[in-house]
Amino acid sequence: TQVDHTDRRAMSAPLATHTSGSLAAASRHARSLYRDYIRAVPLIKSYYSLDYPDERVKSVIKSHFAKHADVKDPDVVDLLVFKGKQDIDELLMQWKSATHVRAHFESTEQGPRIPQHLHGEQQTMSPFLKSFYEGQWVVVGMGADARSHARPVKNNKRVSA
Repeated sequence: TQVDHTDRRAMSAPLATHTSGSLAAASRHARSLYRDYIRAVPLIKSYYSLDYPDERVKSVIKSHFAKHADVKDPDVVDLLVFKGKQDIDELLMQWKSATHVRAHFESTEQGPRIPQHLHGEQQTMSPFLKSFYEGQWVVVGMGADARSHARPVKNNKRVSA
């Protein structure tokens, strides 16, 4: 299918912020944004060379909206709508890398991604690093020579070393 590449949003003016008077009005804005995302699926797939079916792309979009379905504060909904508008504008202006866009699909398929060099790290980790990562040590301040200092923590309180 042919994709009309002239359908990009004009970025001549900054995004307008608004305050909804009620949750119903904020929800209308969120639904409108959702429809904008769904309409943009063919363009997004074309711009970022995504080989996922339309249904898969739409389900990822739906899951991102579903994460915030329980938000009831109109001001928070307005903020999320604003951030969503920023995101769709960045997508359509191709300001995001293809890797960044594909990461949304990989994170929903496989769970959080752990860098390859950290796999199996627990067995070879020093006792200090293991206790540090478990929250038993805390880094305090930066010294005059720009070095940080670690202090042990017991019951969420710093212990002098």
